[in-house]
Amino acid sequence: MWKKGSPDDVDSEKGVSGMPLSREVKRSEITQQFRFYMLPDILPEGHVLVLNTHPYSLSTFVLTQLSGEVHGLVVQEVLTELEMYVLIALLESYPQYCPYEVLRAAITDEVVSHARIAVHLAVEHRTLNRSMKPIRNILSRCRAKLQAFGIDIRSIHGEGYILTALRSPSCEKDEGIREQKCRVERNFP
Repeated sequence: MWKKGSPDDVDSEKGVSGMPLSREVKRSEITQQFRFYMLPDILPEGHVLVLNTHPYSLSTFVLTQLSGEVHGLVVQEVLTELEMYVLIALLESYPQYCPYEVLRAAITDEVVSHARIAVHLAVEHRTLNRSMKPIRNILSRCRAKLQAFGIDIRSIHGEGYILTALRSPSCEKDEGIREQKCRVERNFP
């Protein structure tokens, strides 16, 4: 049932498309209409993300989660062009983090080496927050859309971003209570 680039064709050292996970993602490289991503430790076993890289309507793109069942549509979201480029960079980097320069290159016409220089200059001039603001805005929109898939985007301070499983609010609340209790116990033995 799966066509070329299916989850069955995935090499552990390469992405579903057969390209190295750390490759540069540029607009001109998006030639395969459907990209398949199995995300172990994030998606349930047998589930796959399918990204349609051809515009659905007015430069919008569709991200779908499928299960292995007959009628396996789990959830769908519509992405803008920039959201798609950022998401591809994150998905191709998974399970590692996606560095700032790769995200910057994904939404500009820069190659990664030039984007890396721009990021390092921004760090030296203490303007990284300002230079990363457009990327953070796109990531914020992606994060909201990925919640339906049970996926979150976490920041790795000073390095980049990584895809993780979405934590339920009750777990975060419980963790906060446990952390606060541990802090109190350390201060008052």
